[in-house]
Amino acid sequence: MNSHRTTHVPGRRTRALRAALIALPGLWVLSVAGWELLRPAGPDLTPLLAAAPALACAGSGRRCCVLVSGGGALLVLALLGFLDGGRATGLHLGVSCAVVTALVAACLSTGRGRRLLRELERTRAVAVAAQQVLLRPLPAAVGGFTTAVRHLSATRGASVGGDLYEALVTPYGVRIVVGDVRGHGLAAIGTVAAVLGCFREAAHAEPDLAGVLRRLDRALGRHLREGPGEEARDPYGPDGSAEEFVTVLLLELRPEEELSVLNCGHPWPYRLRTDGCGGRRGGAETVEGEERAGAAGAPAGPGARTGPGCRDDGTEQPGNRRASGGIGRSNKPLASPGPEETPSPAPTGKAGNAAPAEEREEDTAPPPGGSPVRPLSDAGPLPPLGAFPLPDRLPAERLPPLRPGELLLLHTDGAEDARDAARRFFPLARTLETAVSSGAVRTPEELVDRVEAALLRHTGGRLADDVALLAIRRGVPRVPSGRTAPESTGGAVAPPAAAG
Repeated sequence: MNSHRTTHVPGRRTRALRAALIALPGLWVLSVAGWELLRPAGPDLTPLLAAAPALACAGSGRRCCVLVSGGGALLVLALLGFLDGGRATGLHLGVSCAVVTALVAACLSTGRGRRLLRELERTRAVAVAAQQVLLRPLPAAVGGFTTAVRHLSATRGASVGGDLYEALVTPYGVRIVVGDVRGHGLAAIGTVAAVLGCFREAAHAEPDLAGVLRRLDRALGRHLREGPGEEARDPYGPDGSAEEFVTVLLLELRPEEELSVLNCGHPWPYRLRTDGCGGRRGGAETVEGEERAGAAGAPAGPGARTGPGCRDDGTEQPGNRRASGGIGRSNKPLASPGPEETPSPAPTGKAGNAAPAEEREEDTAPPPGGSPVRPLSDAGPLPPLGAFPLPDRLPAERLPPLRPGELLLLHTDGAEDARDAARRFFPLARTLETAVSSGAVRTPEELVDRVEAALLRHTGGRLADDVALLAIRRGVPRVPSGRTAPESTGGAVAPPAAAG
């Protein structure tokens, strides 16, 4: 089962601070004892021992630490009283009473804190269950395809934010949605619920992606008009409500058939070749009838190029190579097409996240020809939902099928817009090329793990926006003997129902 993860994991600095807080009461007691033993003629600091239980309670909140610090303070007082021959018995007795009082108060405080912590854990468990109903983890196998997903929330402690995704087996194929609501964190959950709830119903009812997209647009319009505490309004009206929008990418795929895609302002997915055209064969073994990824009828000769997009003689198909020779940070070919071919793409991503093209493509050199990582398409997307009314015609883009050994990575703009301390964008395309070239990526799970780790290293674990990563591969994993098969939503996709 795929899982949600948050970005806020303890770093070295946090772990060091926690260790220092736990050790502070012991160091406090030892410092007072050392002062009294080494400077007998100086001021008497034994009353400071009464602060040890309070420091343990405030620092660690653990009852065992409170008891150890209080017991250590009483032991030091007894040792000092024995060494000075009982000359300060009255003072030591008063300090001992203060230590015992502080110890009892600290124990009561830690007990109350533990009760509050248990209540918080129960509340959080309920919240996590509610969040997973909204943005539920995907099975590892969906209708003959292997999937893996990671969701990184910009809100501390939350597993749901402004990103959304879902994969469903329908009579028309496996249908997937990936979207990004303007804004992030808990404030965007209402819009995410409206879009996902509509998709889960429309994906089974509508025979084409255009019908699904129109229903999503109507559901978003109702949500914006009927929002809590707001008067009814036109989502495309002049009152500024059009600033609320959602980028959406709809994908329909079936084994050995073309992909159908509708894109409304969302970043295009990446198609990765893990076993083809001069690359190392790193495809994970999958089962799809009698077919396995990476299998070939005959061994290729020396220097032959194999894999998807190549001819039988080992040479690459002319249409498989783009004139640009690679991709840039903006998920587009680095070389622009001619003026007569240039589309007019709609703005992608969230308002306020846009950056100049020169800045967004910094530190990104064109990769060598025949790159195993390319955008799924370079066509201009439709406007985001909620920004403008949908056009009358919504033709889905037809793309080559997902072949054995290929991976698709769907992502939200939070991945490519993530910055490090020097304000440099995360080089997602370069990270994917490095992972594929090294042979470290064979399965969707490995792919999302690799991207997640690189992203958290780049940002230091601090993301300004939510990030969703969804990887897909044709075929289901071959399970070794003695292991349990991954959870699946079902077998092969049923053929679409006949029209009429």
